[in-house]
Amino acid sequence: MEEKRMNNTVQEQTYFLHLLSRYDSDIAISLTGRGKWISFFDIIQNPPKFPIGHRSILRNELVIEIDSPDWGIVRDGTRKIINLLDKWQAQGCYYLSFSGNNSIHVHVFFSVKSVDLDDNTIKTLEGIDRDEIRKEIKRYLMRQIQYATDVIIDTNLSSKHLIRLEGSVNEKSNSYCTKIDSISDSKPSGYNVKIPDSLPSGLWDISFMKDELNLFLRAHFTKKARPIRFKDGRPLDSPERLIEILRPIYIKGYRHNIISAASGYLRRHAVSLELSQKIINELVKNDEEKSSRLYSLKEIYKLGQDKKIPGLPKLKEVIERENKSGIISREIADSAMTQLDSFHRVKEAEHER
Repeated sequence: MEEKRMNNTVQEQTYFLHLLSRYDSDIAISLTGRGKWISFFDIIQNPPKFPIGHRSILRNELVIEIDSPDWGIVRDGTRKIINLLDKWQAQGCYYLSFSGNNSIHVHVFFSVKSVDLDDNTIKTLEGIDRDEIRKEIKRYLMRQIQYATDVIIDTNLSSKHLIRLEGSVNEKSNSYCTKIDSISDSKPSGYNVKIPDSLPSGLWDISFMKDELNLFLRAHFTKKARPIRFKDGRPLDSPERLIEILRPIYIKGYRHNIISAASGYLRRHAVSLELSQKIINELVKNDEEKSSRLYSLKEIYKLGQDKKIPGLPKLKEVIERENKSGIISREIADSAMTQLDSFHRVKEAEHER
């Protein structure tokens, strides 16, 4: 009986993924959230024997998440977001999911074609990777939603990222991730699992943001990305030290940016991808989104030298944001930055000798 139920869940998940593939044919799957990413078409050819854990966020999908142990914050914040989306004519363009633990995901599907670019913006974007432009459009939309509702959401979800798939079991609570039709006043002990069997009725038309969005894109992409320079491939001595430096600040809500900056730092100092993978793998070993972090590392290493690659300044920026938000103390922040500066200066001195 249990095996039959599992098979039905996988079939329903596969059907929904098939519908989503109309929006983005390059959907990636992770069975557990910790293993490698798999092509959706590989899943079709070799269906798993247990429910699929995660999928990648689609190119034209916003996943708006409020994650808090306080259900009142999650409930009220999500309701504010839904009210705003309806006010901004996004009715029928989204659905809701309960993560199975502390958050609700608002999945909003928007029309890329409704982004009406003027001639100056088109000229500015010449030669810019389409996926990079799309990511910044998503980030802009998420920030506008955040500003308009005064609700803190995870804007890291604007980039390629894993998100829990309906029908999977949240390991922290042992409850199912499921589509929901309404938000309960009190935190649910668990819903009956429901996997979407249809797409939203339409795509969100964001042409009403034309002027602001054009200004944002021109301002963002006019800043010329300086090519990275490795200074003769300067190596780092014992780059594994970075693990202990970053461990105290590797905190949920900031992990994506820390991994991105640390990956860029390692690459800038000519640390091999193989060694960098070992370093990041150790740092994220208890992270439920481990596979997504390792994927981010690989993407940083794939970037051409004409791309802007984060590094030490970005790491410091994230640490300051963590301290400002109250997640880490001033003492921890100063200690991490002092160690990073010391680590960096020692390597500079060794290179100059």
